[in-house]
Amino acid sequence: MSTGKLAVLRKLALLKLTSMIERYASISADGHYSIGSVQRYIKKHLSKQPDYSNKKVFGVPLHVAVQRTGQPLPQTILYAMRYLRRTALNSVGLFRKAGLRARIQQLKAFNEENP
Repeated sequence: MSTGKLAVLRKLALLKLTSMIERYASISADGHYSIGSVQRYIKKHLSKQPDYSNKKVFGVPLHVAVQRTGQPLPQTILYAMRYLRRTALNSVGLFRKAGLRARIQQLKAFNEENP
């Protein structure tokens, strides 16, 4: 990340933090913000780590999947991509029509059970 982009990111983070303080902090009698309410908000809402223990493929961020398996994508997805490259490279309108919902759910369940 370039230094210019990092500076913009820092400014946006500061702006977001300032807006959170203004929204969730209570103001004391002398006009200062009470930091305790902001700390409680951060502890309650921002410190939660998502639980991906019951998910294996779908709904898991790619960086978590890479940490688990060392692969950029699940094996079944890589197999499907290789198959499409080999057989359907010149096909027109391959993904134009949606699949059957029951079949999609069946394939999704299979991939969750056998990543």
